Order: sequence, then structure tokens, then C-alpha cells
Amino acid sequence: MDITLNQAEEVIKAAHVKAQELGIKIVAAVVESNGHIVEVKRMDGAPWGSIDVAINKAYTASAWGISTATIADECRPNGSLYSIHFSNNQRLITFGGGEPIYVRNKLIGALGISGGTADQDKECADAGVDALK
Repeated sequence: MDITLNQAEEVIKAAHVKAQELGIKIVAAVVESNGHIVEVKRMDGAPWGSIDVAINKAYTASAWGISTATIADECRPNGSLYSIHFSNNQRLITFGGGEPIYVRNKLIGALGISGGTADQDKECADAGVDALK
């Protein structure tokens, strides 16, 4: 079973709360395990350019089942995933802010956050994913 709309809303709400704590404006996107969009919400004042980035972070985390921050570590020259960002019609994002969402060890979707630094985006994504635990 994939993530539900109610679960997506819960995840996004928790991510927005963390963004407010950090003093940043973000876009949060949730996708199903197949990468299809469930919900996207942009905080007032968040950069509109962050919409596609958030969606693609969620897509990346869902496609590979791992954090985009982990992918970032492996994408460096000589890394095991070097040049992966050229795959999947160049939709893959290789910096922090995309997190897979697992329930009982089953991938049900992913959350992508954009608007802050990669580390801030990851903090917000972690807070969102933790809301379902």
C-alpha cells in the first residue's frame, strides 16, 4: 500500500513546523512509491523554483529507496553512483532533502523538501518522515 493523502498531509505539516523553527520557507512534496505526486505544498514566501526541486527530491528518494543525502555522498567522482544524476531524464537530485518513507520495512513513498540549505532541507524531511513513526 502506498502513502495516503492523510499521511502525506501529516508528513508535510511536520516538515513545515520544523521549517518554521529553523526560520526558513520551504516547499514540501510527497510522492507514492512509484514516484507519482500525492501532494505538494509551498509555504508563503518560499521560492517558486523550489517546487520542481522538492518534487524531484521526493522522486529520487522513492526511485532508489534511499536518502538524497546518501546519494550525494556516493555521487562524488570515484563514488559508486558517480554520474547517476544523468539518468531518469535528469530528474535525480543529488543533495540532501529527499527521504524515503517506510512503514514496517515497506517503501510507501517519499518526501522532498526544498527552500533552505541542503542540511536544513534534510532536517525538515527527517521531521516529516518521523511524524509517521
